[in-house]
Amino acid sequence: MLSGNSNLLADPWMWGLALLLSVADTAAALIPYYAGKRGTEVVLARFPQLGEERLGRVQRLYQEHGSGLLFFSFLPMLGVLLPAGAGIAGTRLVVLVPWVLAGKVVRWITILVLVDQALLVLS
Repeated sequence: MLSGNSNLLADPWMWGLALLLSVADTAAALIPYYAGKRGTEVVLARFPQLGEERLGRVQRLYQEHGSGLLFFSFLPMLGVLLPAGAGIAGTRLVVLVPWVLAGKVVRWITILVLVDQALLVLS
């Protein structure tokens, strides 16, 4: 138990951990990205009810709002759906990675700050 104050935010190891987790989280986002990019035909063959119309909507969404949508991949469920949609829309990897990494950094820094605040309250 900490005595009166939390020093998590002052510890460079915690910031390094947040960055490492962000990179790992970004790497994990490549799985749905490649599933969307390479597996669209397989999914349509297995689930024809999805149809070309829905895939067209995904592509239009990325055309209208741009790759900046990928920043919001730090949110639960969107972290899988947005990279998969980017794969379906044909977004290049060099565009995907910086946006997803930025979102994941926000996620892990937010978690670090929340844990730090929780430790302050508990001490």
